[in-house]
Amino acid sequence: MVRKPAVPSLIVIPGSTKDDYRAIFAIAMAYAQSGLILSDRAHRSHETEFVFPAVVCSSFSIELFLKAFITYENTEKQQNLKEKASGHTLPALWQKISLPRRKMIVGMFRNPDQYPHENVIETHLKLFAEALDEVGAQPFVKWRYAYEIGGPELMSHAALVELTNALSGAAAYLFRPLSTSDADDRAIDSSAGERIELPNLRASSALILGRESPLRCIPSNIDSKQMRCLNAIRHAAETMDIAFLRLREGLTANALNPPKELELASFISHVFSDAWLFVRAVARIAHEFEKLTNGDPRILPNVESLAESTKPFRDLAELEHLGWGSLSWLTGVSLLPTPSALHCAIYPGSLSEPPQISTAPIVTTLDWPTDRIRLACGEVEADLSTVRKHVAFRLSLLEGLLEKAFDGSDTSR
Repeated sequence: MVRKPAVPSLIVIPGSTKDDYRAIFAIAMAYAQSGLILSDRAHRSHETEFVFPAVVCSSFSIELFLKAFITYENTEKQQNLKEKASGHTLPALWQKISLPRRKMIVGMFRNPDQYPHENVIETHLKLFAEALDEVGAQPFVKWRYAYEIGGPELMSHAALVELTNALSGAAAYLFRPLSTSDADDRAIDSSAGERIELPNLRASSALILGRESPLRCIPSNIDSKQMRCLNAIRHAAETMDIAFLRLREGLTANALNPPKELELASFISHVFSDAWLFVRAVARIAHEFEKLTNGDPRILPNVESLAESTKPFRDLAELEHLGWGSLSWLTGVSLLPTPSALHCAIYPGSLSEPPQISTAPIVTTLDWPTDRIRLACGEVEADLSTVRKHVAFRLSLLEGLLEKAFDGSDTSR
């Protein structure tokens, strides 16, 4: 069959200036959109080869967004102070952007609003630096020749899209006086309705708060009940981290190197203790958030109550006295020639009959190597991997609100 392009040709007329950052921004948006369109095609058609050009498009859009910022700032500089908006190395391009503009970009990172956070704190800067490091120095160069890669490599399109979301949002905000009036319509996610995007929190990422987090610098003169509530949230978040890290490491080791019979009892005690410690910490955070907001989710803008996402954990906390329940998880074994993973489960104690493990296909993403960790007891099952994203999102918003509320107050650590 002979195929023809819908737009067979196009005349390109160069602008009158070399500092046309709006043209770079428009092309970057087009590549970002193309990456999502190709990814959607790969998902709907099950033709995963379309993921490769999708990742290349998204990688190139990041590069172009950074060059658009550099070009914009060149319009504000004398000729001898202008930066060259060239090259493919993302960290080098990032450093060419002024610190205030970098903070603006970070203020849009994992931010569902159309306006950047005004007070970018250490936690946000660290998260963005980790996200930029995760995609690699030259993702466009690396993935356009993916067939030349010599060994297994994790290709995270989600991590790339998080960066394009932040960069495109910050650019649309910065360029708005000279952009079209409907800049919001050009956002990367053009789906209908307002939808909160949870952060793509990796299993290896920590929720532990930065040293300068306002939750570590609570003013000594605030209401005592609020102080106890905020301290409880901080303690529960750190407990979640400790428990999840140990649990994930233990489950990965068990899947790849099953313990011997004499070691099994000790292993089971450790992983279930950590799993239930995590459950109690999530239930505590939900409880404290409800007290802090008086049950009104509108106190945290654009965020629904934690009640729904944490309900399984609060229900499990009421069932802990019945027993340990069961743990299930996925651990990746190999990426090539085809991705494969082990679906593992632990049923401790004496069983009257063999457990019925579902053999239905599991359609999910996998945060390598271990993900989709679930704890079940009775009829209640909770996803320990997913709930961390909900908690991380609420903590980030809470930090931003507290940063403003505590400004100028006497603080204690």
